[in-house]
Amino acid sequence: MDIYDQISKIKSEGKPVALCVITQTKGSTPRRAGTKMLVHPDGSFTGTIGGGEFESKVINEALNSLKTGKPSLVSFSFNDPDHGDPGICGGQMEVYVEPITNQHTLIIIGAGHIGNALVQLGSWLGFKVIIADDREGFAAKESLPDADEHIEAPLEEITDKLDIHQFTYVV
Repeated sequence: MDIYDQISKIKSEGKPVALCVITQTKGSTPRRAGTKMLVHPDGSFTGTIGGGEFESKVINEALNSLKTGKPSLVSFSFNDPDHGDPGICGGQMEVYVEPITNQHTLIIIGAGHIGNALVQLGSWLGFKVIIADDREGFAAKESLPDADEHIEAPLEEITDKLDIHQFTYVV
């Protein structure tokens, strides 16, 4: 499975991951531009961008990126470990670190005229939109095509049908 398939699978599971990509190299370096690695929130990783202290520093940067939600571009020299360099290959490289976090989810309880407007607004704003109603036909895909998920169930059962996690808002 290639790295993009892995990212797609991880995103579909609602989990965050950080993508680390070597964007530029000069001279002798552990890997070349375009090499990728995924870092999971527990510090585990898939792939490698070179190993050793260098990779450990990138993993720490990725974990920080997952906490802040902000991407970063980090530069490394491989010349002098006494000055903090993670190796002595003699080259330089840059690594782009991008957090890929869960899409924010908007759960709308009630598919009347206000719920309908909120579905459209939430979708337009980039939320994953879940519409739920206890009335038959109100939360149907045909009447609310902008919603990503449609739940028709008694109100007391709706929460049992939801996978509520971080970045979820309920209206």
